[in-house]
Amino acid sequence: MKYIEKGQEPAEFTQWKEEWEKLWKPLRPDDWQPEWNNDFQNPEKGVVYNALLKEQGYICCYCERRIDKPTSHIEHFKPRKTYPQLAFVYDNLLCSCNGRPEGQNKGPQDHCGQEKSEWFDENLLISPLDKDCADYFQYTGAGEILPSKVHGKEEAAKETIKHCKLNHERLRTCSKSFICVKIKK
Repeated sequence: MKYIEKGQEPAEFTQWKEEWEKLWKPLRPDDWQPEWNNDFQNPEKGVVYNALLKEQGYICCYCERRIDKPTSHIEHFKPRKTYPQLAFVYDNLLCSCNGRPEGQNKGPQDHCGQEKSEWFDENLLISPLDKDCADYFQYTGAGEILPSKVHGKEEAAKETIKHCKLNHERLRTCSKSFICVKIKK
């Protein structure tokens, strides 16, 4: 996991939220928040998506695989079903890979954000927004990710690895190749 420094939310996103509140809150005072999948559409959603990809350097927020729009999704770090008030908070949005084999846009999703799904524990999920997040993990020559013994975050790293399935065979193979290339240089 690599630290992701959040930037300013795109102006189009801020404007869209202000317009939505101005138009709909008076009509639906008890349920005025927009729906993520139905109300939040392009061009604003595309602008947010592009900003997230760019600030992350086009890597998954959990496994660091290369991503682009077809191979990723907008991830709510704190799940929107549990934390609906954070659904449109830019600092809660990241991009995660789709958890599929490279080149496949359909089929089972078996690691990273799709696997994490609705799981969230403030004390047991390592955040890529934590400046020290990379220190909480170590990698073996076989590409396996393990909790490191620094900062007292060993249990949190262990649970993050488990719930995001960061030791999935596909990710281990990818990490092993990366480690081997890195060592040879």
